[in-house]
Amino acid sequence: MRSSKTDHRMFGIKLIQQRHLEMPVFTHDFDESDGRSPLMNFNVAGKSYVAGIPVGHRCLVYVTSPWRRFLWAVEITGTLADGERAYQAHGYDVGTTPWGEWKWSLHRPIAFLARVDTPDRPAGPTDIQGTSREEIEQRSGFSWRPYGPGHYYISGEDFQRAFNAIDWSWTSGGRDVSRDLPPRTIYIQPPLPDPDRVLRRIGETRDALEREVEDVVKTTMVELGHNEGHVRFRIGHADLRLNGPSGEAVAVIEVKRPPLAGRTRDQARRQAFDYANQTGARYVVLTDADVYVIYDRARAGFTFDEQICGEFQLTRFRLEDEGLLDLLRPRGLQVIREDS
Repeated sequence: MRSSKTDHRMFGIKLIQQRHLEMPVFTHDFDESDGRSPLMNFNVAGKSYVAGIPVGHRCLVYVTSPWRRFLWAVEITGTLADGERAYQAHGYDVGTTPWGEWKWSLHRPIAFLARVDTPDRPAGPTDIQGTSREEIEQRSGFSWRPYGPGHYYISGEDFQRAFNAIDWSWTSGGRDVSRDLPPRTIYIQPPLPDPDRVLRRIGETRDALEREVEDVVKTTMVELGHNEGHVRFRIGHADLRLNGPSGEAVAVIEVKRPPLAGRTRDQARRQAFDYANQTGARYVVLTDADVYVIYDRARAGFTFDEQICGEFQLTRFRLEDEGLLDLLRPRGLQVIREDS
């Protein structure tokens, strides 16, 4: 198993107060069709810390006195800027709280992964329910004591142990929430020299220009071990090109603003393959700086599905993704050339 040093920035515990449960903006489910999403609030004094929490970070939510119980499991789904837009869509002024004060006025969008209460009847301030930290310690051995700030990083292993020890079937509406449980997969930080920097920059790409997204991709390629001079911008129709030691094209990378999906993804693939045909590059990569889709044009078959190696997401990186990530390292590309 990996140590907490490897994966701690993707998991945590978030403290909320009882009055948090009084506000629909924090407790109800929203489909985001009108710009609204459920939000988690944070102390404005820790803005840089809050901004650095990675998108995809998962938290167990603990209600403080008088509850002292775990109520939800949530995932951070957007940046501070995303949170401000959603907060305005709810009808509030940025820089305030629903209670009219400023202290807890930073907001990040969330999605509910599992909850003791139900979306149609969120817990009220007097609905004491959930699993205590003492019960979690007794069931799983995971020991935690609330102190200081309202958010704590923990390891993926501790998150899973605590999650498994919570009685998610105890709901105010009696609904079985097993279908809401997060996957058993533990997400880890990608094995890069400075993963925090890469993940932080990915979190800033939601509203970035395409050239800014390209800069983040170049940073990632350098983190993977490529000589900065071998990562070239704007060659022909590809956004980035990875050159070998002799200047030959070993891979072309088509970069799009997030999200990389639908017609955007199809267009990026056509452009990248067209340029790969011109340069002779065997390797084709599509990315929005977070999701990476990798193709090997020398694979048997003529369709994209036959030539795809796979895809991974840096903000939701899994242990089994390491092999795909390694294909993008200089040594991985060298092996591909030797096999051709």
